[in-house]
Amino acid sequence: MVKYSVIITSYKEPDLIPKAIESIILSNLSIINQTELLVVCGDKLTYKSALDTFKKNNFTNYQLLKDDARGKSQALNIAFNKAKGDIWIMTDGDMYLSHDAIVSIVAPFKDKTVSGVTGNIRSLENKTLFFGYYSHVFTQAANYYRSMQQQKMRFFPLSGYLYAIRKQENLILPDGLRAEDAYLSHLLYKDSCKFVLLNEAVAYVNFPKNFNDLIMQKTRSLGGNVQNKKYFKDNSRNIMQDLAMFLFPLTFAKNLRELVYSVFIYPIRLYLWVIIYYRHMTNNYKLGIWDRIDSSKY
Repeated sequence: MVKYSVIITSYKEPDLIPKAIESIILSNLSIINQTELLVVCGDKLTYKSALDTFKKNNFTNYQLLKDDARGKSQALNIAFNKAKGDIWIMTDGDMYLSHDAIVSIVAPFKDKTVSGVTGNIRSLENKTLFFGYYSHVFTQAANYYRSMQQQKMRFFPLSGYLYAIRKQENLILPDGLRAEDAYLSHLLYKDSCKFVLLNEAVAYVNFPKNFNDLIMQKTRSLGGNVQNKKYFKDNSRNIMQDLAMFLFPLTFAKNLRELVYSVFIYPIRLYLWVIIYYRHMTNNYKLGIWDRIDSSKY
C-alpha cells in the first residue's frame, strides 16, 4: 500500500494553520488512512495552534516538528528526514487546498515516468483592486505557461504552493535557498521522466496587498530562481520568460480598469528584475530566512 506524507511549512501563522490542516484531513478521505501530516513551524503560537487543530479533529497520524526559523529550506530538510511516505506532498500553512486535492495530486504517480506533480494556483484576492488583479494575472500566467510546456513535453517548475514528488533518500537542500521549489524542480527533472500540471488539485492563496510586500515576496521567489544558476546550467526562470509572456497581462484584461492595471504592471515588473539582478550581482540579499509578508496573511 502506497503511503503519503503531506508536509506543511509555516511561520507565525497561528490563525491560518487550522484551515490549512483541516482542508487536508477533512477531505481526501479515500486515502486519509495512508496519509501522515508533518507540520514544521518556527514559532510557539503556530505550533500550539497546529497541535490544537489535530486534537480537535481527532487526527493522530501527524508529526509536529520545530525548526529555528532559518527559512523554508531548513524546515523542509527537517521534514524530509522524518517523512515516512512513498510520495511527499509540499504545501504552506497560510493557504488551503481544494476538496480531494491530495487524492488528485498523487494519482499521476501510478505512471512510473512521473517524477513531479504540481497543482493549479488560484488567487483569493479582489480583482477590482490593483494588487489583487496583479496576483490573478501572474497566477494565471504561471498556470498557462506550465500548461503550454506540458503540452510540448518540456520542463516547467513545480509550484511551491502545492507540489508532490517521489520519496528522495538522503535529500538535503542547500542552506539559504530562496526558491526551494525551483531548486527541486531542476534537481528532479530528467529527460526520462516528466512533470504533470494537475488542474483538479487547487491551492487557494492570498497574496501581497501593497507595494512593499509585493517587492519583498517577489525579490525572494524570483530572485531565488536567479540564485539557482549557481546550481544548474539550465535555469529557465529569468527575465526572458517574462518577455516571452509579454502580452499576457494585456490579453488577460476584460475591461478598461483591468487594461489600465495591466499597463501599470510592466514598470513594476521591470523594477523587480532590476532589483533582483542587482542584488544577485552584488550578493546583497538575505539567504532564505523567513520574511513574513504581513498583507498576504488575511
